[in-house]
Order: sequence, then C-alpha cells, then structure tokens
Amino acid sequence: MWHILKLTLTGPLHVGHDIAGVGIENVQPWAHSDTLYSALISAVAEEKPSLLDKLLNADFRMTSCFPWSGENYYLPRPLAPVPAWFTSRATRVRATDWLDLHGFFAWQTGRFLPNADVHLATGIQAGSASVTRVRPRNALDRLTSASMLYHCGEVYFKSGSGLYFVLDADNGVVDRVAEGLEILGRLGLGGRRSTGGGRFRFEQLSAEDSEWRRIRNAEGDASTLLSLWYPTAQEKRGLTDDSVAYRLVPRRGWAYWSMLGSQMKRNPVQMLGEGSVFRTEPKGGEPVDLAPAGAPQKALRWGRAFSVRLNLAGWEEQ
Repeated sequence: MWHILKLTLTGPLHVGHDIAGVGIENVQPWAHSDTLYSALISAVAEEKPSLLDKLLNADFRMTSCFPWSGENYYLPRPLAPVPAWFTSRATRVRATDWLDLHGFFAWQTGRFLPNADVHLATGIQAGSASVTRVRPRNALDRLTSASMLYHCGEVYFKSGSGLYFVLDADNGVVDRVAEGLEILGRLGLGGRRSTGGGRFRFEQLSAEDSEWRRIRNAEGDASTLLSLWYPTAQEKRGLTDDSVAYRLVPRRGWAYWSMLGSQMKRNPVQMLGEGSVFRTEPKGGEPVDLAPAGAPQKALRWGRAFSVRLNLAGWEEQ
C-alpha cells in the first residue's frame, strides 16, 4: 500500500549535488532515496536504538524525496523519448526535469490528456518552489585559530512548499518509519544540522485518491524508476539489453560514526538514477555497504528499486 510522507522544512536544506563543486556550494533542492534512508537509520541509531532492528529488517520500498508546492506533487520526467502526443510541445517538455501527477500520467501512458499544456507548465514551475543561496562561511583552525573562508550552498523552500516521498509498506512498517521521521525531523536531513539545517515537520497522507491510484495501477511494457537502484548481481545480468534510457548517479561522500567521534570517507559506488527506463520491471535491488576498511560498522546506502509501469508501445503506435 502506498503512503505519502509530506515534509515541511523549517530550516535550510543542504544536500550535495550529484555534480560536486569546488567546495560545498553545489546543492540540489531534493534528496535521493539512499540519502533519506541513511539519514533515517542514523537518526534512529542515535536516539532510539530499540527501533533500529525493526527498521533494518522491515519490508518496504520508498521513492526519493521530490518537491511539492501547494496542491502539486512532482515526479521526475522519464528519460525515454518524448511521447508522440507531446511532439509539438517537445521544447517545453525538455525544459523541466519534473512533471506534476497529471502530466506524469500522460507521459506514463503515452496519451496527451485534456489540459496537459497547463500541467506541463506546472511542471516547469517546480523549480520555483525553492531558492538556492550560496553563503560565505568562516572556519577557524582548532590549533592555530587561522581563519579560512569557504562557501556553502543552502536551499530555502517557499511557504507552502517542501519535499515528499512515497512509501510502499503495510501499516505496521509505516508507523515505524513515522516514528523514525519524528526523530529525523528534530535532528535534520542532510548537512549543516548543527545550525538548524534540514529540520522539518511531516504529515502522512493517503495515496488512494484518483491521481496516485492511476499512476500506481498504470500498465505498460516498461518501467521508470522513482528511486535510486543498485541491482543485485543476478539483476545486473542482461541489464544493458534491458535498458531503454538510464543515467548513472555517483554516490560518494563521508560517513560519521558516533563511537569514533569522527568521519571516514565512504567507498564510492554508482547507482541507476530516477527517471531511468527499463523494459523489465526493477523489483529487487539491495542496500550496499560502503564502509571503508577499518570502519567500526556498516555504512549502508539504500538501493532497492521503486518503479512504476510505462507504456512505450503506445508511443510507437501514435
């Protein structure tokens, strides 16, 4: 069963961009599924260890954290070719990475629905839900007190905007995830948490209304990802022939271990990104341990696929 977890940010968000900058100035106004998962597990491990095993062993799937604004929820535009019905509007479609639910369903089914022009324009406006600012910061060397200037990117969401993700799980698991989100909301998602970064309130909404239900139940001969995906060894076999369009997302960075009081650089890995399209439905995937040698415990990154069906055949017939 699908559930919508809607986050209202009360502080700036600092999530590193897939394309790194010179320092930490490059950020993006949304978060990958593995970032959300790792933040959730770390928050629970820090404040409520009794809940940790229940989450680690729970059976669920979740999308990445995508933007919402007002009544509009946005999903990533599939990377496959523009459907035939959109041909005359191709320039407009390619101007955005996002589609609202109505526009996404039109793309998903290959049918240009009534008022789709309006909904495509709405998708283009997704980027206006937040503002990115790069602020100068000053760091002092702990030994010499020498001053060093650096720049930090921060994303501020406008009033009535924020992030959300879809959770596919039974009610018992949803309650555990919600309990973890309460903790994460206090601690913060992403970086700069010591200064209030990434803190949020959240609410749980039903995904049983008509638009979400038809996206979930749509049929097709292909699938598009709404999360990152790290295929298992068995799934990797034949993946090249199965793919229609995809992008690889590098996952790297640092992991913090409280028992050490320090960070260690994670082993890098590449995952298949949101919007990637495959002819076979990605049903598996697995968490991957990126802990470096000598780390006191695992550094798990979420790699389970969350996908919906896509009608490629319908495009080719039109």
